[in-house]
Amino acid sequence: MELETGSSPVAVSPVPQPKLAGLGRTFADMRRIAKLMNLDDAQAAIHASHAVERLHGVNPLELMDIKRIESPTQKPFFTVSELAKREGWQSAQWLNRTLLAMRLQDRSGSDDNPWTATEAGRPYSRLEDAPIKGRRSRQMLLWSAEIIPLVKQHIAQSTAPYSAITAAEDVALVGEGA
Repeated sequence: MELETGSSPVAVSPVPQPKLAGLGRTFADMRRIAKLMNLDDAQAAIHASHAVERLHGVNPLELMDIKRIESPTQKPFFTVSELAKREGWQSAQWLNRTLLAMRLQDRSGSDDNPWTATEAGRPYSRLEDAPIKGRRSRQMLLWSAEIIPLVKQHIAQSTAPYSAITAAEDVALVGEGA
């Protein structure tokens, strides 16, 4: 395209237009991928919007004049040691065995993290990287305090010896081989 400016023509580049076709589908696909990475709804929308901008040249959140998105209140997560201490339970080992008996976790077979949440335990847990001084980090399975009433209910309904909450040692509760 050329524009006449008196004596000589001036070349004018056309303004690149965003590729709007498929923008909504791209946003939905990118948001779904972000959700697979365990991002909350707000973070998933923000990351999907940035991906759409890179692929289509337009940020859908900016198009809609959305300047901020409220994140949901995040619940705190704790190690089994912290939960056991907080509730006065025997030990982290005792709580791990209880979570195993409740089918909220299973053995992972990994030296770095011996436990993995089961399908039933996933809503109450998350994996977090924990740095270890002098070596690479490792993943830790953390639990929401939402498991406390579940554990208490399990204890109340269980006839297994480890369900008793006393000052006795773990060995007295679960036997030598546990």
